[in-house]
Amino acid sequence: MVTPTLNTLVKNIIGTMHKNTDQKIKELKDRLAHYETKLAYEMKGYRGVIHESAASEIKHTKVMVYKAMVEGLREEIDKLEKGI
Repeated sequence: MVTPTLNTLVKNIIGTMHKNTDQKIKELKDRLAHYETKLAYEMKGYRGVIHESAASEIKHTKVMVYKAMVEGLREEIDKLEKGI
């Protein structure tokens, strides 16, 4: 039975981590594109909150959630690309 050396194990782990990071970045970029599209759609005709209008307040909430999602995904992608 052949046992791998410590060096080989470390190389395999680092290679796997690198592949996982690249895969995660790709998945995050796909999600970012998805939420940017949703945000762009919700921004059509968006004029802020019109008080006493439930529909306007719901749309405002959706826009704010999508903005936060896009911002969070961009930050996470930047961190992964920088290796933090």
